[in-house]
Amino acid sequence: MPLRDYQLACIEQARAAVRALRAAGRPQRVCVVMPTGAGKTRTMAEVARSAVSRGGAVLWLAHRAELVDQAVGALKAEGLAVGAISASASSAPQPYAPVQVATVQTLIARGVRPRATLIIPDEAHHYVAKTFGALVNDYPDAAVLGPPATPERGDGKGLGGMFEEIVVGARVK
Repeated sequence: MPLRDYQLACIEQARAAVRALRAAGRPQRVCVVMPTGAGKTRTMAEVARSAVSRGGAVLWLAHRAELVDQAVGALKAEGLAVGAISASASSAPQPYAPVQVATVQTLIARGVRPRATLIIPDEAHHYVAKTFGALVNDYPDAAVLGPPATPERGDGKGLGGMFEEIVVGARVK
């Protein structure tokens, strides 16, 4: 199914933000806000497909094992070769696949850092800045596109420590 106009516009805005951050010598970390039902997973899967088509490698982060399996399914539906790095996910590891779906906890516990030019922390509002920061600091040249429904954590704190810019891809209206 083709992307909607607002999803395509969101991708272009996110790419422009990454380019501007790169040009300014700042970390390429962009919060891409889209409300529930706006197609965050489909939009980010297209970004991942595009990155892989240009020779990039994608690290898709999920905060729970069942979300690893869902992301693997969505990314495979885009025709991507995908591996899973999670202690309890049912999806198979594919260490040489250009897209890896993992939990932050598993990556940190195992000391594993798969190659990544793009990191997508799905449901980015679930990540504690310190834990997330410890991981993404190991990828200083990677772009980070975090798609939360709302740009604040459950404890009411914002995501400003995790991202440099914000792009609003869609609004509930």
